[in-house]
Amino acid sequence: MQPPKPKAPDAIKLSEDPNALPTPKEAPKLEDTTISKDLRRALERAKALAQSAAAEEAAEGSLTGSPQGTSNQAVSGDEYATAINEAVHKHWSTPTGFVSDSELATLSAEVRVSISADGVLGNPRVIKPSGNQYFDDSCVEAIKATGRVPPPPAGFKRGFRLGFEGKELTR
Repeated sequence: MQPPKPKAPDAIKLSEDPNALPTPKEAPKLEDTTISKDLRRALERAKALAQSAAAEEAAEGSLTGSPQGTSNQAVSGDEYATAINEAVHKHWSTPTGFVSDSELATLSAEVRVSISADGVLGNPRVIKPSGNQYFDDSCVEAIKATGRVPPPPAGFKRGFRLGFEGKELTR
C-alpha cells in the first residue's frame, strides 16, 4: 500500500507579507462595437474574395493544356492539335535573313500540312503568308524538321492548319 499523494495548494502567495491583500483584478475593458462590427465585416469580405479567387483559379487550366497558354479562356481544346502545334513549334526558330525583332513581333502566317495515318507530316503549304519570305520559310522548315508526330486519333482530318506568330519568337 502506497501513501496518498500530497495535495497541491489552492493558491501560492508571491508576496513576502503574509497579511498582504490579493492584487486587484483589472476591470474588463468594454469592446468598441463599431470597430468589431467593421472588422468582422472586413474579415467576412476578405474570406469571400479568397474563396471566389480560389474557385476561379481551380476552373482554369488543364493537365493536358499547352504550357504556352494558347487560349485566353478556360475551355477544353483538341489535345491532339495541341500536341502537333507544340511539336512543330519546338523546331521553329528565328528566321535567318534580314528580319529585325520589331518586325518579327508583327509577323504571322498560317501553314497547311497533311498528316498520314502513321503521323508523318507532309506537303506544308503557306496558305496565309506573312509578307516576309524568310518568316514563311522558317514556318515550313519547322514542319519539315518535326517530320513525324503521334498517329492521329480516329476521325481526325488528315489536313491541319498551323498558326505561327512572330511574337512567340521574341519572348
